[in-house]
Formats: sequence, C-alpha cells, structure tokens
Amino acid sequence: MPDGWVVAPYSDTTDLRHSKAFEEDASQKWRVELVGGKVVATNHRFLPDEQVTWENSGISPQAKKMALRLGRYLVDQQPEYSLRLIQSVSDGWLVGFNAGEWGGGLCWVSMDGSKGRFLMTSPHLQPPPPPPPPPGVSKKRWTKQIRRSHMQPGKDLPGWLPPKSFSIDGLSAENVLQIEPAGDAFLVLQGLDHLGLNLGKIMKVARNNQGNWTATHFARLDGTPRYFAQDTPSTWLLLTPDNLVRLDSQGSIQTSVPLPNALKDGSIEAVLSEGAGQWLVLTDQHLYRLSSKGDSRLLLSAGFMSMPEMNSMVRMPDGSVFIGMRHYLLRLTPKDAGYTIERLEPANPTP
Repeated sequence: MPDGWVVAPYSDTTDLRHSKAFEEDASQKWRVELVGGKVVATNHRFLPDEQVTWENSGISPQAKKMALRLGRYLVDQQPEYSLRLIQSVSDGWLVGFNAGEWGGGLCWVSMDGSKGRFLMTSPHLQPPPPPPPPPGVSKKRWTKQIRRSHMQPGKDLPGWLPPKSFSIDGLSAENVLQIEPAGDAFLVLQGLDHLGLNLGKIMKVARNNQGNWTATHFARLDGTPRYFAQDTPSTWLLLTPDNLVRLDSQGSIQTSVPLPNALKDGSIEAVLSEGAGQWLVLTDQHLYRLSSKGDSRLLLSAGFMSMPEMNSMVRMPDGSVFIGMRHYLLRLTPKDAGYTIERLEPANPTP
C-alpha cells in the first residue's frame, strides 16, 4: 500500500462510483510510479505541463535560431510551430520536428548555436546545382538570391537534404514522435499516420569516432509507433496500430503479438510484462492481458466509474498491480487467472 493511502470506503453501497475523496475534490488525477521499490502516487493536477515548448526547454536563443534555420528544410510550414521534442545533450540539443503530412526530422545544434547538422536515416544528398543566372544578373548576385530563397543553404549546414526529403525512400517518414535514452545513445521514434499512410521506424543517434552526432537505422516497424518503454535493460516494448513488439538491443524483433481490435484505436497509457510471454496493456478505461500465443483477455473495464482516466501502471514483485487514475488508485491482487480489485484513496484527502 502506498504511504498515506487506504481502501476507499463508500457511504452508499448502491453507488460505488464516488467516495469521500471524490466528494472532497473531484479534479484530482493520480499517477503511480516505482521509487526505490515502493509505489508513489503523485497528484497529476499539480505537475507542470508536459508539452515541450521553446520557452520551457532551456534551449538558448542562439541555438533556437540555428534549429529554426535547419527546420525550414525539414517541414513545409513555419518550423517554430512544428516543434515536437528538445533533448539536452552534453554539447547542445537534439531538436525534433513533426508537422504531420508537412514533414519532420531531427537535427543537432551546438550550445552557442554556431553549428548544426541534420540527423536523418535517409541518404544525405548534396545540394542541387543552382540554375544559371538570368540574363543581366551577375553570378555572385544570383547565388545570394538563391541562398536567400532557401534553395541552397550553403556549406555551413553539413548533412543538408533538399526539402521534402523526409519521404525520399518512399517507405518511411522522419517525423519525430519520441526520443528515449539508450546508454550513451538515443533511440528516436519516427512515423506518420495520415490518409492511409501508416509508417514507422526507429533510428539510433550516437556520437561517431570524430565526436559528431550521427543517425543510423535501428528498426523498421509495421506501422506508426504508439507507445514505447523499456522492458529490461536490453529490451524495449513497443505498440504499433496492429501489434505489440519486443525489440532487443540490436533492433531485432524478438516477439510480435497481434492486438485485439479493441486496442487498435484509442489511447495506450502503459504496457508492462506480466510474466513469461504475457503483457498487461492499459488504456484510459480498460486493462487487457496479451499472450505471445496471440490470445487476449479483458481483465478490467472501468468505464462505469465516470471518466476514470486511468493513466499509469506499475507491477510489484509479488505480482500485485497498481493503477493511477482520476480520483483514486486501483490495487489489483493476483487471484487464480485474474485479479481482485480494490479502490484506494488518500487517508486524509486535501482539497
């Protein structure tokens, strides 16, 4: 039991939706995590906004200027409105863009903004030769006009790719969805789900022998990644629209389990291993068990609880599972092939 939590009592046993915690403050949203082997619940209502912005990322104005300069070649709209992620590294930032059908990509910029480079798994193409100047215009003046119109960025942007190169191989998109640390490197999830397109891949970003950040192919996916999390120190769990996938440290697919139709749409809040060949998948209202044999089972449906908004899940060594949600926590204790369920609330709710 988390410190300060008790099993929720109900004054009216005919209505199990509400308890004292709900009556005190119906806006509380609890998230659970494991800290030092103990379950800790945090009121999500008081957490800072998780959306990444230029202002809350800590990036310097000079580095932002360089990132926007690179972003003009990655998206076909104003790059300042296409920011997806900023990851701080020792010598600068990794900046990811996602403008949906209008493109996306990843770049690195230095601390002072004096340097920047594209990090793409598509072939790095050389800038096309500029067209000849029109009659009466000098070559020098014409070259300046071309660079000013962004047709050719110049020698100070290494690894340059022409606009719309995010779809250069016709098989994948470079739209950045998530950046996850992997030792001294990062795994960058990319993809696009739009108008019949369902593309996904993972690239690995690390320093090369010269100390420069470079991108290499890590894994090709059967669709756009929807959820990604560490499973063991050397494996990851990932959900695409159709499958649960387990990847090893080399990017090889160890397991691929088809998802039931109920999990192919909607939110995926958490995925964790329940044991050998079984996984728990949490949505905002349901908990499913998936098996490597392709079986699936609905373990919990919380739709009757009036907008449960389940959002997080942890599993203890004894097999018990805690779920964070609106108003309460759930504690699931193993019993036979399923679980018994209790709702928990703070012993002393504070408005």
